[in-house]
Amino acid sequence: TVPWSRCLLLDDRGFLIVVDFVETHGPVDLQAIWNFDPGLSAEAAQQALSLHSPLPFQRQVAVGQESPVAGFHSPDYGQRLPAAQLRYTLRANGPTALVWLLQYPTTATRSLSVQRPKPGKLEITVSDPSGPLADYHLLLLPTSRLLHYEIY
Repeated sequence: TVPWSRCLLLDDRGFLIVVDFVETHGPVDLQAIWNFDPGLSAEAAQQALSLHSPLPFQRQVAVGQESPVAGFHSPDYGQRLPAAQLRYTLRANGPTALVWLLQYPTTATRSLSVQRPKPGKLEITVSDPSGPLADYHLLLLPTSRLLHYEIY
């Protein structure tokens, strides 16, 4: 197993930042799977979620895929409805922070800037076309926690 922690930052302007911090001590293949509501198209799901990663990654999109099974929602036992699924894979070779921005697809104009000024610390800026919206400073070790944030 790989030690992993998650920090959620919810902004009332319609976006969520998710920081996944994975502490690997050698080469490890990582996979993150995001499942969406059946009413959201695959295109809208891709607009709603963006990843900032220091490492190259691959993204696969599935909707109602039978082999291998992917991209389904089960509202009740034995029921399957096609639903968008985004699967991200990457190879980490040391401590890695993955920063996700989840937003409404209809307003998906925001972007992330992520800096790592020193080991164990992240500085995240969320911007839209008019400029910066918020800055977040996080400490990742020993567990993720928010140190400071500023909303513009």
